[in-house]
Amino acid sequence: MLTGNTISFNAAATSGSGTYLYKYVVENGTNVVYTKDYNNISSLDYVPSTQGNYTVQVYMKDQNSTADYDDTKTSSFTVYGSPVINNLTTNKPQYLTGQTGNINTTASSGSGSYLYKYVISLGGTTLTTIDYSSNANLLYKVNGAGNYNITVYVKDSLSTKDYYNGPKN
Repeated sequence: MLTGNTISFNAAATSGSGTYLYKYVVENGTNVVYTKDYNNISSLDYVPSTQGNYTVQVYMKDQNSTADYDDTKTSSFTVYGSPVINNLTTNKPQYLTGQTGNINTTASSGSGSYLYKYVISLGGTTLTTIDYSSNANLLYKVNGAGNYNITVYVKDSLSTKDYYNGPKN
C-alpha cells in the first residue's frame, strides 16, 4: 500500500437482531489517526497520508446491545511513501553514431521494488519508449547525431498510478 491510495475494509456480522452498528479505529503505530464512530455502515474507505505500520480495528455491536461492543477484529497493513528518483546517469557524456549508451537510474523510498519507464527523444521527436519494467539499466544504441533527451519515470511496483515523481531528464 502506498500513501495516497485508498484502502477499503468491510465487516459482516451475523446472529442477533440482524441490525448492527460498526466503529472503525485506524492507528499508525500507537497513534490513533482516524476514528469512524458507531453507525450502520459496515465499510470504511481510508486514504493514508503518511507511511508506517498501521492497524485498523472494527468494533461491532447489535443495535439492541448495551455493551461497548459485541465483537472486534483487527487487520494490519504497511504504507510506503512514494518513490524518489535519486540519480539518472549515462556511462559517458558523448557518443559516436553506432555506440551504445548505458543509462542507469537509482530510486529510493517506497517499497523498494520499482518500475522504470524510459522515453528517448531527439529534437523533440520521441524515438523510443520503453514501458515500465523492473530494469533500472537501459542500453540504447545511438543511431544519429544530435542532442538526445532521456526521460525516466519511476513508480512503485505496488502502485496502480502512472508515475509518482514526474520525469527526470
